[in-house]
Amino acid sequence: MGKSLIIGITGPLGAGKTTAAGYFPKQWKKLNVDALGHQLLESIKIKKKLCLHFGNNILEKKHISRKRLRQFLAQNPQKIVLLNKTIHPFLQKEIKKQIQKARET
Repeated sequence: MGKSLIIGITGPLGAGKTTAAGYFPKQWKKLNVDALGHQLLESIKIKKKLCLHFGNNILEKKHISRKRLRQFLAQNPQKIVLLNKTIHPFLQKEIKKQIQKARET
């Protein structure tokens, strides 16, 4: 099998990343990293780490509340670096796994 081309679309919230991805051919495989990050928030390991760093107030019915987490980070913006250091290794690993899986199909 030949080399695959991987295109990343980045930008801030509301920049039109999803819209831009929609212009690519439908048969191209797409990975929504934002959605993947939201899924990872359900991981028990990540939940434990985030609660350890930010407290149990970010939970709602045993799930990470993105709204509560966002509110906490708005009051403690210096903690965003800690959030990224906590989640990004898991996210990078999962992205690599998803890319490998896409290459195999």
